[in-house]
Amino acid sequence: MNMAGILPDRGYTILLSHLHKPNSSLPLETLQSLIAHFLSIHESPAPLAATVVSSPIFRPFAHTTLSTLHTALRGAVHLKWKALQDESNSLLSLGPSKRVRIDAWARAVVGGFAGAQSVVRLVGAGAVLLGLEDLKKDIGSGSGRRSARGKAEDEVVISLAEVMELYGRKGDGWESEFKPQVEAGEVDALSLCLVFASQFLKHIDSQRLLALPLPELTSHLTSTLESAFNKGTFLSTLTASTSIPSHNSISLVSPRPDKSEDYPYSDPLTSPLSSTLHTLISSTFFAHVASLSRATALLLPLLVESRPREGWTTLDDVTRRMRALAYTVERDWSLSPLANIESEEAIAPESRETATQLWTVLKTQLFASVMVLQAVLGAIVYSQGPEDLGSELSAASLALVALETLRHLAFVISKFGGVEGGFGELKSAFYTSLDILSVDARLSSDLVRGMSVADSEGPSTGSRSRVSDRAVLAFRLSCVEQLVPVLDAQTIETHVVPMCLPHLNDPTHRETYELAHSVVLGVFASHARKHSGDPTSDTEPTFVEKLTPYYTRCLLENSADERLSTAQLRLAFSALVSSAATSSRALAHHALSALLALIQTSPPAQKQRLRLALVSSLSGLDLPLLSIFADRARETIMAMGEDEREEKDELWEDLFNELVVNSGDREKEWAMRWWADHIPPSASTIPLQDEKGKGRAQPDL
Repeated sequence: MNMAGILPDRGYTILLSHLHKPNSSLPLETLQSLIAHFLSIHESPAPLAATVVSSPIFRPFAHTTLSTLHTALRGAVHLKWKALQDESNSLLSLGPSKRVRIDAWARAVVGGFAGAQSVVRLVGAGAVLLGLEDLKKDIGSGSGRRSARGKAEDEVVISLAEVMELYGRKGDGWESEFKPQVEAGEVDALSLCLVFASQFLKHIDSQRLLALPLPELTSHLTSTLESAFNKGTFLSTLTASTSIPSHNSISLVSPRPDKSEDYPYSDPLTSPLSSTLHTLISSTFFAHVASLSRATALLLPLLVESRPREGWTTLDDVTRRMRALAYTVERDWSLSPLANIESEEAIAPESRETATQLWTVLKTQLFASVMVLQAVLGAIVYSQGPEDLGSELSAASLALVALETLRHLAFVISKFGGVEGGFGELKSAFYTSLDILSVDARLSSDLVRGMSVADSEGPSTGSRSRVSDRAVLAFRLSCVEQLVPVLDAQTIETHVVPMCLPHLNDPTHRETYELAHSVVLGVFASHARKHSGDPTSDTEPTFVEKLTPYYTRCLLENSADERLSTAQLRLAFSALVSSAATSSRALAHHALSALLALIQTSPPAQKQRLRLALVSSLSGLDLPLLSIFADRARETIMAMGEDEREEKDELWEDLFNELVVNSGDREKEWAMRWWADHIPPSASTIPLQDEKGKGRAQPDL
């Protein structure tokens, strides 16, 4: 007879005895393994599951012990499936019944949680759910109410609702006496539960999630995110912790004033900032920022779709809290010497570890903010707020707050190379915000006007650092560049162009230099779209038309070495000429004449860039101007020496493309005749027509 079926396993007896003790002598890892093992070998695991979740080992609540429970139950699902696979391999194929058996087993485990305290039920049911999710490819993902997965999802929703009811509202002292407590030094019970819940909420059917009080749950998740970053105050000691010793490197740590008993085993260097960062990074909240952010992002669109009014007010609350968090961090950062360093080499070697921790926290905050903001923007991009909320709360106003949040974190974004060099989610949040905001011309203008002066909601430091200023300026210019098409002429004249002027001739800081030119070119492009028509009109010149001679001179000055690249110069000058030609042939004529004049006096390298810019500008001209400057371009190329054969070949090819390929329909016929009449026999590349009708070059024979 098999005595194992009669006599209890000694290990099982040991497990039961320790589960009934408030303080087990077994290491948590051993306890975790025993729970997973014995749950997996029982066909009827409900009694053991009930014993486990009611064990005093898991009271008072602590992240470490609850993690042990969570890992044990999730592991038990894997062990059970492996045992079923091994069993089926040793007998006949029992593939279909394996799914039935593990489903029945998992339902029994969840059933064993009945009557247990809501916190351990939440953690336990979530662990079983994640275990089933891990095996989804093998056992399927059916979530009907009678399935194990459906039962686990129901249990998670019910227990989470109970946790929120029990811990989510503040009771008086008498009521608090009857609430199960957390271990000393632990986070509050609700936040502890949210840390676990955030890991499996995304695996719960959305219809089940609708049963939860989503506005309150989202608010609690946001509060937990705020706590993960000390509500933005983790840099409050940055300035006090910073010193510049005699070697002129910035130090973030200093020797301990009194060596503790464990010295030299403890770090002899410390600072308030170092201690704060160490505590923050090692916290339970910070370790789960990603899952907390994902859970918040999951619930927001669901809330907006199911309960629009509550959803929109929740979106407003969440975005404003994200902005406040970013504002506090930027304020403390801008006050410190770190905000003015050009390179990490300026930080003393002994402080590099602290600096690395600092940037880890800052980048994590940026990632979390972007994840939440993406969810907000995704929820509103195709929806309209309820009318009874008034005009103060709209998609554009939420997009504006999102942009302000990112602006406060511009100094972090600069570490990724600015918005353009940033990660995909950042660019998506940034450009989606601007797309939504651009629908509201008034708010767009308000944003730009606010950006052109001291930031009214930004940190007031007296003298902001140059490096910090550049990061903010680059972000502002990136915003303005996208909003130019919806701005009125007065805003462009009094705010946009003055914001760009100081940077148009300063290539020292490449990002702001190029962005300033991009914004001005956007102004010209927008003007061309709005004022296209008869270029001979004698109306009063607009501000942009008055700006054209200045910017022509500016571009010519920036055609020198180490300023605008050849590609940038060609694009900029052709855009300028095209814009000028739509409203005044005289302006376009002036710009091209100035370019031709500079070609005569510039050094060889600059001369070729200018010739290319001249050729690039031809396709934007109407026929009266094109007939003049096509001849001028040809004369310029013909005047080149034999030692410039390669440069001439490049110009002939580009001239053909601009005249015959890129010119407008009305000018194309003339351009083809002109090309046939004026191409010199000595040109080394004569564009012909290939079998698809596109121009190609004939090589030298």
